[in-house]
Amino acid sequence: MPRIRDLRRFVKRYLKSNHDWVDFKVIHADAYRKRDWFWSREARISVHNGKYEVTVWFKSEVEEEKEFDSLDEAVNYVLEKYPSEIYVYYKPVFRFYNDFTNVRNLFGFTIDEAYAWKTVLARAMGHLNGRELLGFRKLRETSKKCDRCRKGKAVLLVVFDYHGRRYGVYYCRECWKKRVYSLWANLVKEVGRIKDKMLELVEPPMTHEEVKELEEHLAIVDEDIHYMKELGMV
Repeated sequence: MPRIRDLRRFVKRYLKSNHDWVDFKVIHADAYRKRDWFWSREARISVHNGKYEVTVWFKSEVEEEKEFDSLDEAVNYVLEKYPSEIYVYYKPVFRFYNDFTNVRNLFGFTIDEAYAWKTVLARAMGHLNGRELLGFRKLRETSKKCDRCRKGKAVLLVVFDYHGRRYGVYYCRECWKKRVYSLWANLVKEVGRIKDKMLELVEPPMTHEEVKELEEHLAIVDEDIHYMKELGMV
């Protein structure tokens, strides 16, 4: 298992890449040398509303939860609780996921469309810096827990790619429903931002009244805009 030599640097770099949380494992040095992974603990430092939460699990059971005002305080707590002189920090190993339904087949994209949408969908789900959403795998019998809430039983595996390295995120039913609606909202927000920028290209720029008048007209003659109006999006 790849060791984390500098936990503070590892956590800061990971959260800086626009992730909401970072996972790592901690184990007593003797157990690490013996490769006795049974005694390992899973730890997560996550960001919620400007606060930093430290959560530690042992065998899928929450052992402790703490909240801090700063990232340094959160990391210091972990280092004091599990000093590096006695414990070893290491990364969860990425697995190569091959058995999944890819984005192109699931959504009926062409090859070129799938190439573009992989990045767009990954970005809308918070996986940035060139990551791609490859596809999904439904789970039937599994002992995996949801990576979001760490409580519910995983029913879906979402497979991503980052510069040739595949990794998966497990979701329970409730967290996946929330994630899908969050994805939808992010896409609508981003497309709306693009729409506003494109309207600014004409001179003179369209006024607010002109935009509303145009939307009202298009809601009558354009089926797509009419649907968006019914949803309250325009």
